[in-house]
Amino acid sequence: MVEREADFFSACLLMPRNRVLRDYQHNRRFSFQIIQQLASKYGLSLLATMYRLFHLNVHPMMIVQTKKGVIHSILSSHDFYYYPKYKKQYIPEDSMMAEYAHKGIRYETTQQTRTGDWFHCQEEEKLYEHCLYYPQYDGCYSLLWKD
Repeated sequence: MVEREADFFSACLLMPRNRVLRDYQHNRRFSFQIIQQLASKYGLSLLATMYRLFHLNVHPMMIVQTKKGVIHSILSSHDFYYYPKYKKQYIPEDSMMAEYAHKGIRYETTQQTRTGDWFHCQEEEKLYEHCLYYPQYDGCYSLLWKD
């Protein structure tokens, strides 16, 4: 928790709101590649950059953190439209997080999933998931978003 707060504080200092929003505006569609580009440009970690964009509300998204194979925290932007279907301790079976937690499989690219795997929803829609892995903490972070 303290490490995440320190990352966020440094991201706020090194990524001023107006500059980041101006840089972000050059992109027409949200993707994890934008986070990678901004992290490289500002010299920050992917995790710090992801949290900075999350708190700037640039796109509807959710960040899910696991530790030791269970969900530790869920952060949802105010405009993310879905409510998680599972209690905090359960990782959805068809998620990248579950593949990592149960089989040790890591994906280096964004994967497509469905809203019904993660959320209570009436219609199935395409969703994207990208994971950042932190084996030293026995966990990972999943970023979820829709086009």
